[in-house]
Amino acid sequence: MRLMNGHEGDTFAWSNDATPMRGAFTPLRTFLTSQGYYCRDYREDLWFEEAQQSFTNVACLDDGGRWVWAEDRDAQ
Repeated sequence: MRLMNGHEGDTFAWSNDATPMRGAFTPLRTFLTSQGYYCRDYREDLWFEEAQQSFTNVACLDDGGRWVWAEDRDAQ
């Protein structure tokens, strides 16, 4: 839900008490596609124990109102 109503630049952290996994995501930009879908660029930071990885991705609202991963901006 934070992806939908979080402000651009605000970071939201999460953790999983059952594992050493934790993370955060930051909405970066909201835009409307030529097909009429609302999408957001966002940064995802993941930590597993002491290892950290960051990704920039795109998610779009589908016709049912769910955020769906659409693109990995870091892919080469």
